[in-house]
Amino acid sequence: MFKVVVEGLKAAPHLNAFLEYNKINARGALDIVEEINISMPLKIDDENTITVNVQKVNDLTLSQIGEKVLEIKNKALNTNLDELYFQVAFRQSMEDLRELKVIPVLRRLYVSRVGKDKVHPLSGKAKKEYYRIPESQRLTIEDVQQGTLVVTNIGSVTPNSPVSTPLLEIIPPQVIAVAIGPSIEKPGVVVEDGEKIIKPRLFMPICIAFDHRAFDYSAVAPFIKKLDEIFATPEIIREW
Repeated sequence: MFKVVVEGLKAAPHLNAFLEYNKINARGALDIVEEINISMPLKIDDENTITVNVQKVNDLTLSQIGEKVLEIKNKALNTNLDELYFQVAFRQSMEDLRELKVIPVLRRLYVSRVGKDKVHPLSGKAKKEYYRIPESQRLTIEDVQQGTLVVTNIGSVTPNSPVSTPLLEIIPPQVIAVAIGPSIEKPGVVVEDGEKIIKPRLFMPICIAFDHRAFDYSAVAPFIKKLDEIFATPEIIREW
């Protein structure tokens, strides 16, 4: 489904973008990004889920995407999340200070060092041993930076559930998010020998949310049309 979404975005590249929006004058600008970098929620264990960035998937084949996702999962197992979160917050704070954004920095400092969700970065010997792990074998800031859209596999969490996703949150400055639901067997209409009959069919709901500040539904139509083409002729997947 990652690859299906990528092919849809190639048909509608304007969806792979960031929106810079000014709430004061209700005006904005759309920055279309050439690379397709997908943010993917990744469940590491029963207590931790992290959103990773699968980068440059527009250049990858189907098998390469599978290998890339497996590589990220393996890197996550070698990663100290508190240390990673601290590094991400530190970099963002430095960027905010350069732009004189003091309040977000103070808020982030309180949450990470004082609040109930404070982060416990490594220190001393533990920190030295951790950074002996090559960056190729653990998650870095680049692996968790925001992608150009989110693709979340809700179906993996609730398999065989009849509940679909009616609403999906978009994370600014992204303008689109995709949720893949569980595959459910339901009655469906099929054509056999020119006759329409009812047979058990496998349905997989897909929720596509987009930011109306960036465009209207007609802008999403090429994306959906491409998905329809793929699902109508699924043998094309063999060429990927």
